Amino acid sequence: MDSRLTISGEIAGAPLNSSLARSADGAIRHGPITLPAAEAGDLSTRTTDTTGVLTIAGTTLQIGDTIDIYWDGGRRYAVDVDNVVADDVTFSGGAGDILPAAATPTTAAKQVVIATDFDGANLVAIGALSTARGHLSFQESGVTELSVDLSAREAWFWINQSTAPNPLVSTVVDAIKASQAGSVAAATLDLGVLYDSTP
Repeated sequence: MDSRLTISGEIAGAPLNSSLARSADGAIRHGPITLPAAEAGDLSTRTTDTTGVLTIAGTTLQIGDTIDIYWDGGRRYAVDVDNVVADDVTFSGGAGDILPAAATPTTAAKQVVIATDFDGANLVAIGALSTARGHLSFQESGVTELSVDLSAREAWFWINQSTAPNPLVSTVVDAIKASQAGSVAAATLDLGVLYDSTP
C-alpha cells in the first residue's frame, strides 16, 4: 500500500514544497465520518475547575452521555453527563483545560465512537482532517492514550522517519472518539492509517 502527502507553501518566504511518500503492508480508512453539530449554550454554573452546569436550550443530551465541551480558547473532553433537568446539564470529570469563568459561551458535543483496531508500534503514517474545529481521543481498553486537537481544515499527521516520535508507539488502538465544536452544521472527518505487520 502506497500513500503520498504533498505539502505546498512557505514560511517567512522560504519555500517548503515537498512530497512525502511511504509504503506499508496495510491501510485503514475511516471516513468520511459525519460529526453532528454541537449544542450551544453557556456555563451557567462553575462548581469547580472540572464540574458545573451547562444551560442549553432544547438540549438532547442525556444522563450517561460522554461529551466534549468547547469554548473560545479551550476544551474539555470525555466529560460525564451526570444529570439533565430541563435545559440544565450537570457534568463532571474529563480531561483537558480547566473550565472558564461562569457565563462563558460553550458548545457541547456527544462523542462519536469510531471502531478500529491497530497496533501503534506498527504505524507508518496516520493523518486526520476535519472541516471544523474538533477533537480526537485515541483509546485502548477505554483509556485515552492520545488526545489530538483539530483545527478546521488543517491536517494533523505523523509520518515515520520524520522529526517527531511516534505518538502511539505504546498503544494498541481499539477505538477513536471524535467530536466537533461548531453548533451550526455537521462537520466531516477523514482519517487514514498506514501500518506494517511488524514494527
